[in-house]
Amino acid sequence: MRKFISAIFILTVFACAAAAAQADLAYDSNVLELTGLFHPQAIRLTSPPADVALPSGAAGDPGYGVIPLNGQGFPVLLYRDGDTVNLYVRLSGDGDFVPVAWTKVYTSGQHVTMFSLDVSYISGREPYALIAVWDPAYPTVLVYFRGGYRTGKVVLGDTEYKIAVLDENTDGRYDDRENGTL
Repeated sequence: MRKFISAIFILTVFACAAAAAQADLAYDSNVLELTGLFHPQAIRLTSPPADVALPSGAAGDPGYGVIPLNGQGFPVLLYRDGDTVNLYVRLSGDGDFVPVAWTKVYTSGQHVTMFSLDVSYISGREPYALIAVWDPAYPTVLVYFRGGYRTGKVVLGDTEYKIAVLDENTDGRYDDRENGTL
């Protein structure tokens, strides 16, 4: 009897996994409303490499870094000119740097913005929202964390369920708890 129950359990697990694998997920960028929690990441901003084409008209000293997502790199430039701080990002990983406006600047000097990167997956290119924070107390660091999640529906048996899948460690992958979180 134990073997029979174990076999039924294993078949049920595989059936659920197969059904979940066929879920149609869409992207939602309002993740903080759902979770309230995040695991920040950071990149060090250094002098840009000599072969990087800098945006024309940008003033100040540039800091350069690359945000890694799903095995791809998304270069950023942060220019500081006195009290003015400008952020430029290659939103698709290549091409020209695009200016990204700060959505909030605090009296402490901390700057916050949200933007979407165009990340490649097996299914094609998908948007990936990031929230970025720059703090003058740590001028050579850009902190970032995921600003969205994937939503969809999955059918298990005769029941349809709404689901949300998070990338808790902001690596651009929606993977298991041992390699991120799901």
